[in-house]
Amino acid sequence: MKFHAYDAQGAALREARYLSVGGGFVVTAGAPNTQVLNAAQQLPHPFRSGKDMLEMANESGKSIARLMMENELTWRSEEDVTAGLLHIWDVMQACVVRGCRTDGELPGPFKVRRRAPELYRSLTERAERTLSDPLSVIDWVNLYAIAVNEENAAGGRVVTAPTNGAAGIIPAVLHYYDRFVPGANQEGVVDFLLTAGAIGLLYKLNASISGARSAARAKSA
Repeated sequence: MKFHAYDAQGAALREARYLSVGGGFVVTAGAPNTQVLNAAQQLPHPFRSGKDMLEMANESGKSIARLMMENELTWRSEEDVTAGLLHIWDVMQACVVRGCRTDGELPGPFKVRRRAPELYRSLTERAERTLSDPLSVIDWVNLYAIAVNEENAAGGRVVTAPTNGAAGIIPAVLHYYDRFVPGANQEGVVDFLLTAGAIGLLYKLNASISGARSAARAKSA
């Protein structure tokens, strides 16, 4: 987005351009990413690449999730981090529930019907198939992602993870873990979100998490 400021005579006083880099973040075009980079240097584990991250994990004997948790402790307590991540998980679950239960059409002139409610009813009616056909789990994972994506398309409440357009992926995988992995628990949910955050941070530091920006670059190329 480009802004222009003019004086009373119409002469240009200032021009500025701002870019959406995804996840609700906006930066000034051409400005160095110093705020994010300086914040990263305060961390006990300031990894900038996947290689750095894996080396730190191997050398410390800690998981990626633990490295990320210790980084978060720079700003807040472990209790606050855990509570915040579990709140995100609650919002993700509520979004899937709404997407599965809300029939009708998505907003807009194309009269697109929601698919998630019908798919949910179909899977629920033949739930015993999951016990005999492991591949049917994929249908449930698809359902979770579709439910979130349709809530996003309808202007519902979603977790931007990492962007609105990709908001269905992380909840779908996390629902799979919670529903189908034996021994799944809240600690595993927290570890999953911390690890996902660590990977997302690599993109944020080195490139962009904006799908729209990537699409625009591809189109111009």
